[in-house]
Amino acid sequence: QADEIDASSKTSSGWKSTIPGLRNWSLDLESVYLAGDKGARFLEASFLAGKQVHIKFEYPDKSYVTGWGSVTECSLSTPHDDVATLSGTISGDGPLSELKSADGTAVTTGK
Repeated sequence: QADEIDASSKTSSGWKSTIPGLRNWSLDLESVYLAGDKGARFLEASFLAGKQVHIKFEYPDKSYVTGWGSVTECSLSTPHDDVATLSGTISGDGPLSELKSADGTAVTTGK
């Protein structure tokens, strides 16, 4: 996501022109909550302590990006007629890494 900066000028014939400004990223997550799950406990503890987490987001082809972020939302849902779930949001602190292949080498774009 990027903020929009108005770059309109007198020569834009009445049309608005925008360029990207500050960028940010976030990761929304939801998972079945299992008693004793170390990952869920880690996310909850990071949220309560206000500590950053290092994430690795892996695609089906095993390529991935990494980055640092903070757990800015963390909630547990325990309905009486369904499984318990943990959901939350990790908001980025700085950029995500470049896309890397499964072996850790940079994935180049077609340009």
